[in-house]
Amino acid sequence: MPTKTKRVTITIPKEILDEIRGWSKNVSGFMVEAAVERLRREQFRKAVAESAGVWRSENHPELDDMDDIVTHVDELRAEWNHEH
Repeated sequence: MPTKTKRVTITIPKEILDEIRGWSKNVSGFMVEAAVERLRREQFRKAVAESAGVWRSENHPELDDMDDIVTHVDELRAEWNHEH
């Protein structure tokens, strides 16, 4: 099913437009890809900011040091390998 589109007018520096045209004849497509990439980055940043402080070491004493973490990851991998 085709995506609905909306025509908009934007203003960008000529040098940027010239550079985009050097990479693609489809300026609109290039701008959409750039906008999608930026939106994904912003969504990721928001998710990271909202989840900051969720992990509490006192809730996971079994992961107190690097050796414990390595053991835990090895156990998870072994479980996954047995399931697949």
